[in-house]
Amino acid sequence: MAKQQDNVEIKETLYDTVIIGGGIAGLTAAYMLRDKNILVLESEERFGGRVMSEKVHEATNNIGTQFFEVEDTSFHDLVKELGVKYITHDPSDGALGFYMNNKFYPDVLNEIFTTRVKLSALKLLSTAYRKVEIYKLGLTNPNDPRYLKLVAKTVDQLQGRYHPDLIAFTNTYLRGACVAKASRTSAGMGMLLTLDIFNTGKFGFVKGGFQQITDAMVNKLDGKVMSGASVTRVEENDGIVTI
Repeated sequence: MAKQQDNVEIKETLYDTVIIGGGIAGLTAAYMLRDKNILVLESEERFGGRVMSEKVHEATNNIGTQFFEVEDTSFHDLVKELGVKYITHDPSDGALGFYMNNKFYPDVLNEIFTTRVKLSALKLLSTAYRKVEIYKLGLTNPNDPRYLKLVAKTVDQLQGRYHPDLIAFTNTYLRGACVAKASRTSAGMGMLLTLDIFNTGKFGFVKGGFQQITDAMVNKLDGKVMSGASVTRVEENDGIVTI
């Protein structure tokens, strides 16, 4: 149940689900539940959270998420269903530009991936694979002690033994994937995204910026989203949650 208060009265409406937060996660969840009686509450005046695109002269600058993997995934299916246009890029077709450690690398893979860094990357991938297998246990058994031990850590706590250039590259990628700093990212999710870094599949870049995806979901959810709506209290009573 959501209450909307103004200077005159308090209006109460009963919903199947109320989603707090209109970032890409909240909007995606709402879109999947769009046939239900739902409401999305976003405290900011705009939706999308850290997904934001802006025009800089003739170019589009993505603040937050830059691209998605073009393969048979649920997110790729979502992009196609929304009718969002994108172009594909194969990483092996050209250089990958990267800005990290206050320096721009026009071809980062060839510039920093020395033999020592490559060997360190193999060790990191081995660790990431083993940690992700533990992380997956939480899907069926959230009380598994190995899972609980993993998610109690942040990903930077698992990065100390690897080459500093590799970790700088990894963490720069994680921030580009719209993730918090390594010191604030769960070790489980961080290791899952670390494996994603070295995926050899094609990347999808949205025409007009990644924000086209969140904007499309907002349009599809017309009447079920509310911006500028801060949540100050959540109460549960007899199975009814009041927001």
